[in-house]
Amino acid sequence: MSSLCETNHRDVDGRAKPGQDAARVLAAIADPARPRIPGRTVLVFAHPDDETLACGALLPRLEDVRIVHVTDGAPRNGEDARRHGYSTPTEYAAARREELRAAAALAGVPEERLICFDVADQGAAFALADIARRLAPVVQDADLVIAHAYEGGHPDHDAVCWAVHAALGLSDAAGCGAGTPSARGRGQGDGAVTSPKGSLPLTRSAARAGSLPGGESVGARRPVLLEVPLYRLGPDGGWLRGSFGDEDGAAVLHLTPAERALKARMIAAHASQAGTLAGFGVADECYRAAPAYDFGSLPNRGALLYERYGWGLAGGQWLELAAAAARELRLERAA
Repeated sequence: MSSLCETNHRDVDGRAKPGQDAARVLAAIADPARPRIPGRTVLVFAHPDDETLACGALLPRLEDVRIVHVTDGAPRNGEDARRHGYSTPTEYAAARREELRAAAALAGVPEERLICFDVADQGAAFALADIARRLAPVVQDADLVIAHAYEGGHPDHDAVCWAVHAALGLSDAAGCGAGTPSARGRGQGDGAVTSPKGSLPLTRSAARAGSLPGGESVGARRPVLLEVPLYRLGPDGGWLRGSFGDEDGAAVLHLTPAERALKARMIAAHASQAGTLAGFGVADECYRAAPAYDFGSLPNRGALLYERYGWGLAGGQWLELAAAAARELRLERAA
């Protein structure tokens, strides 16, 4: 059966395939000349600080960017909050929000471009369908979407990956008249506003569409979907950070000294996470076109880092939740 993102590889109205668009975007990202990336870009991540680890050096080059964080970074059991010196998850979430604002400002991203769905940390897998619905009007009007890879590192990361693919599926369905809400809200809270049921998707503005090196415009078709790795379980039982495992087709942004210095300042802005982020360092950034995932199978050959920690989910439960959400949204799920 088809996966949720099968249409990412089809021709659209006789134009170049999105996979070909992705190759151009990847080349631009890694280009030593550091061209600006035109059009509207939407980054979708699970937690505050994910954006810095994954895309900190790229962020200043994105001409029109929105950053969506699905969770507020605060597990509701309060253990993380207390460990970091906060009395409640609410206080901890507020602190992480301020850290995010500071990090984003260093990259030139103003607060009004930051969107948070305020799902509980470690709770995204339990709200897959709702997250996908909320994402759909945000991503359908984008030219480029960058999100987590499906890698089995953190359940929230995998949930965001699933929800982004599902949201694009909902937008495709809306384009075929399936009645998915599709109007994009404006201003702070972008994406929380939807149009009346039955409306058709807005067309990406030709005035926003720019050109990548090579002359191909963006903004004329389904968004290009790229993904980034954060961490997964390695064969020796340790953490593997910042790589896909199979780098074929991936673009690596090798950081210049200036980019490295900026990213270091952005990481430092997430002060409450200093202990965790120290293990990542100021690393190069890796991007690739998102593949057509089989979300009916576990990632990383079933080796899940999150099962080794108290992060609220096991692999079998993940599969059940993903299947239930796909049924709820009436999207096909690979069997």
